[in-house]
Amino acid sequence: MIWPHTTVLPVERTDRYADQQAEGVRGIRPIVYKNFRWYIEMFDGRPRVVAEHQQQNGKWVAVRHPDRLVQLLALTPDREVS
Repeated sequence: MIWPHTTVLPVERTDRYADQQAEGVRGIRPIVYKNFRWYIEMFDGRPRVVAEHQQQNGKWVAVRHPDRLVQLLALTPDREVS
């Protein structure tokens, strides 16, 4: 599979240890940077983003969060469909 689009985005940590690692300031979660790769396909007459992000162990996993998929669609030049 060739992934035509890639980027690195800042992502707020949401794991249960994020609060503890925020330098003692509760409620502020640190930002991490994640690698994303995606392509756009047509589904039911509309563009659909198929995306993955890279975990710390190097494995790629599917992106399922709708807001992140919308963000990646907005970053796609001219909404190029694969």
